[in-house]
Amino acid sequence: MLVLSCAALSVSSSRLPAVSTSVRLPAGSAGHLLLDRRTALRLPFAAAVSAAAALRPSPAAAIDLTLDVSGLRWADIRQGVGGVPRDGERVTVDYMMTRNIGVTPMAGGKIYSTKDSQQPFSWVLGDGSVIEGLDMAVLGRGGIPPMKPGGIRRVLIPQQLGYGVGRGVFQDNTAARVGVRSLLPVPPVGFEWRDKQGDVVNAYARFKDLYMNEMRLDEPGLLLDVILRPQDAAPEAAAESAVAMGGAAPPSSPNDQT
Repeated sequence: MLVLSCAALSVSSSRLPAVSTSVRLPAGSAGHLLLDRRTALRLPFAAAVSAAAALRPSPAAAIDLTLDVSGLRWADIRQGVGGVPRDGERVTVDYMMTRNIGVTPMAGGKIYSTKDSQQPFSWVLGDGSVIEGLDMAVLGRGGIPPMKPGGIRRVLIPQQLGYGVGRGVFQDNTAARVGVRSLLPVPPVGFEWRDKQGDVVNAYARFKDLYMNEMRLDEPGLLLDVILRPQDAAPEAAAESAVAMGGAAPPSSPNDQT
């Protein structure tokens, strides 16, 4: 406990008296610590800052991801069961999209989730309509096994397997570079969701700023948590799949909701 003793000094050049402040330290400490008035006034502010820091939630533990030779990092959060999808087959997934922050792969700021919009994503494997990293996440390649229905997989997709590099004023204007901007998945235009603070987040606007910004020299890695739906999934099973993604290890850090 701090005991402050203040003695007023008579100073003719000031309307208010200057204050000399001493702080009595707890029993067992080395006497008194003399502080000037400015430092003493800072004490409540410093204490408030420390309290706020203590109340701030710590980031969620990162999931260990395996690095593939392609540059894609991956980990299975839950194993699926049944047959594996093949190139040329139509598949349907639920996914949560977040931006990656920091050196260690971990969940950053949430961008969009099909669970929020109730719009699962479907495409034909290998048809070139989606970013290469998503095809790889489901089909597997090299040391990455294919997903099975009901499985949940986290993938950290680098730029070269995502929406591309060298765009905008820095691109080489080749068809390959320009065409990559039309690849899926992309959040629905105008779709909004509310974070835990009740603030409205425009999913498409956030995505566009991160991955379609022509003035951005670099972009964060794209983190996807993917659930592969069974081909003949009933509505009840689909709903259960969406609930599973909401409660799986996918982003639970404070940044996940902002």
